Amino acid sequence: MRLSWLPISALGLALIGSCSGSTPVVTNALRCEDSVDQLSQLPEGSISAGGLAFPSEAAQYGTRAGEVGSPYEGLRYSKFGLMVQVDEMASLEVVRPPLVLLDWVPQNQPTSGEALLVGPCQAIEPGWLVFAGGVWMPEPACVEFRISDIEQTKTETVRIAVGVSCP
Repeated sequence: MRLSWLPISALGLALIGSCSGSTPVVTNALRCEDSVDQLSQLPEGSISAGGLAFPSEAAQYGTRAGEVGSPYEGLRYSKFGLMVQVDEMASLEVVRPPLVLLDWVPQNQPTSGEALLVGPCQAIEPGWLVFAGGVWMPEPACVEFRISDIEQTKTETVRIAVGVSCP
């Protein structure tokens, strides 16, 4: 599989980093070359919106505890993949609960973030690129994500039940 990554402009980072709150949102860019697989279609039961998808609407909570003295101390890691449609560009941001860190970036990244910019990823064949990762959070919760196109003209909300059910 041959992938290429188109750099995201500083304007895109500014759009995500300047949300309505007074604290800037920590945003990371997902690199296309870090995908672990490509699918021709989404698996049955996947939740998709705006060119992004999750494998299901539920995930196991807290398979690993954050190390003492690290930024993840007091948090638990819940692993579930993220799928990105080839040629789509979007942002993924946690709406609630407040303390959820996205972690779909490579292991050599120093920290996780509260928002993620993805795409556009290109591949030889159409379909979906799969990224390993998940979220760090203090307790089980119904996590609400905002998925927006890069201009933020189209926005969709997706809920993933991490260790609890969503209402």
